Amino acid sequence: MAGEPTLAQIVDAINANEDRVGTGSRETVRRLLRGETVSSFENARTVFEALWALAGLKGSDIVVVHGREKFTRLEEFAGDWEAAYYNDDDDAVTYPKKALGSEPDEG
Repeated sequence: MAGEPTLAQIVDAINANEDRVGTGSRETVRRLLRGETVSSFENARTVFEALWALAGLKGSDIVVVHGREKFTRLEEFAGDWEAAYYNDDDDAVTYPKKALGSEPDEG
C-alpha cells in the first residue's frame, strides 16, 4: 500500500540496526525511494536492509533470479545498485564485484 512503511518507520528501522554500514536520514530515504538519487552503496544498502527488516526479510536470504541463478538478497541488490550507479546497460543481475568490494573500481 502506498505510504507504507512511512519514512519515519524506515528511519527508525535504520537507527535500530547497530550493524548498519551507512546512514539514512529522512531526506536521504525520501530522495532514494523517489529515484532522485542513486546514493552511495553504503547508504542505499542501509535503507534497503531497513526495508527488508520491516518486511521480515534478511540480506542473507537466497533468492532465485530469472528462475536460474541463486544469489543472496544483498548480492542481487548490490548488482542492481551497481548497474544504476555505473549506468551499466548490461543485465543488472551479475555478481556485484565493485559494490561488495571483490573487484577494484576501474572508473
